[in-house]
Amino acid sequence: MPSKEDRVSRIMRILSDSTSFLIFLIILIVSSAAAIKISQNSNFLSSGGIIHISPIPCIKKIYLQQNTVEGEPAWLETKIENEDLCLPADKVMELNNSFKLAESISLLAVLVTFIGILLPILGFFSLKHQREALEATISKDIDDQLALYKNEIKDIEDRINNSRSQIESLPFIILEASKFRQKYLIHQFHLLSSAKDNVDDISNKLKSINSIFAAAFSLEYALINLSFKDKEGVRESFEKISNFIAPEDVGNNEPHIKELNKILVHLYRVGAFSSAGKLETLNDFLRNKLMIDPAQWYREM
Repeated sequence: MPSKEDRVSRIMRILSDSTSFLIFLIILIVSSAAAIKISQNSNFLSSGGIIHISPIPCIKKIYLQQNTVEGEPAWLETKIENEDLCLPADKVMELNNSFKLAESISLLAVLVTFIGILLPILGFFSLKHQREALEATISKDIDDQLALYKNEIKDIEDRINNSRSQIESLPFIILEASKFRQKYLIHQFHLLSSAKDNVDDISNKLKSINSIFAAAFSLEYALINLSFKDKEGVRESFEKISNFIAPEDVGNNEPHIKELNKILVHLYRVGAFSSAGKLETLNDFLRNKLMIDPAQWYREM
């Protein structure tokens, strides 16, 4: 699941990639609004625009000087038809409206041309920005992948080193497990020979001897498995050990617990419990089976 930082970074990249489109959209809206505003409300165009034709009246008023009856000068208004140069007002209005429409279309064409010139520039910067963002993303992905590979290589090296240490210590573990088996046999046979119940019962003695041998070899095998088994194998080995060594029976099992503790300390030092699962299993065994505080065990080992 992506983290909060990754989601924020992805959103910022999307917003930055759409910057050019937003700029283009804003310019287009502003330009269109300006063109409409100019074509509708501009004093320049509404007053006549660039090209403006004034109407030519069909009837002219001419004032001629003429003396009155009393002999005083006066102006006489005379109307003359002017059909050759006549240009009625309604036709002039149509022409002027056509000119205004043409001027508005020309202005829109200029704006569209400007946007057409601006669009490749915005596209160039957008592609440049996308390329830089892509390069940064690829570089980050490569760095993350390299870091992941380095961590995996380090884990493999650690496992190899731990395996090497465990293999090197395996002869010691086998020897100690064998000694543990022998001491366990000697101690159990001593307890059997000193028992007062059913001393003359040879059948029971033989059964006890067989069970003692089976327990001793099972303990030896379980101790050896602790050095190279996985978490589940370590847990099964500890269960076998706890079946034959009861911490509550201190008088009978205290020597075995001391020897077992010695082997566990060596296994811990060579990295047999390096993984979190194995270490958790060891702590559970110390706490629940041997009745030992793990923190104290680590301090005293």
